[in-house]
Amino acid sequence: MTVSDPLRSGLSGNGANAPAQPGVLQTLLSYRRYILTNAVEDLRQRYAGTGLGVLWNVVHPLAMIAIFSLVFSHIMPNRFKSEGGQTVSFLLYLCSGLLPWLAFSDCLGRVTGTFIENAGYLKKLAIPELVFAMRTAVSSAITLGIYLALLIATAFLLGHSPHWSWLLMVPAGLLMIGLGFGLGLCFGTLNVFFRDMAQMIALVLQLWMWLTPIIYSVEILPASLHPLLWLNPFYPFVHIFREAFLFGTSGGLLAWGFAAAWAAGSLLLGRRILAKLAPELRDVL
Repeated sequence: MTVSDPLRSGLSGNGANAPAQPGVLQTLLSYRRYILTNAVEDLRQRYAGTGLGVLWNVVHPLAMIAIFSLVFSHIMPNRFKSEGGQTVSFLLYLCSGLLPWLAFSDCLGRVTGTFIENAGYLKKLAIPELVFAMRTAVSSAITLGIYLALLIATAFLLGHSPHWSWLLMVPAGLLMIGLGFGLGLCFGTLNVFFRDMAQMIALVLQLWMWLTPIIYSVEILPASLHPLLWLNPFYPFVHIFREAFLFGTSGGLLAWGFAAAWAAGSLLLGRRILAKLAPELRDVL
């Protein structure tokens, strides 16, 4: 990982001399060049030494889409009714839910492990822990951008016409990454003290995906369970993505309200847990 000159000036001989915890926005603005530069480098280095390199960022989601399409195309019809009663292609329905999920789970899983992975730097550099978590979240945001480009390319190939509502996927995606970052900050901080946390999150993400109508339609669930879906933090996001991408609507104020609330709540909780445990975090590392 490249360490810029401003960070070198913040060298500390003792990792216990942790810096004061700044706010999320303050950290993002103060270290924006470092965060962006290293987020891009992180994306490049993730598959360093492999033959395909950064193309694995496209191959992995394509492989998952192909597998789920082959398996579930025999269970679900090629076209089926969506939440709004309209019929849509199963492949587009799958892509519009699975690709955002892959970016979200990447963000949550990798932010959870970021403090452990960067323990050597945290022990030597008197810079906020948030910087390393933000670098990972920005890397996941770039990955989301790649996935959205893949989603749009799939839509054109299948003859799905573009719509202005596609632009809404950008703010929805940023809120979704905010949710992953906030939750990752919570579990990443706890992971320093309870090293099983990262493994638990990996299991939770697998269960979470199947509890969310990503691969199946909401319509197959009993009507009595539909209101409970809003208690699933990821459901508002998959709802917004699908409504904007497939049906040209905003998704509704209810969905945006829940999406913003889940993202803001996770960020506040993550920031609070980190601030509480930061004095001991570097010593434990």
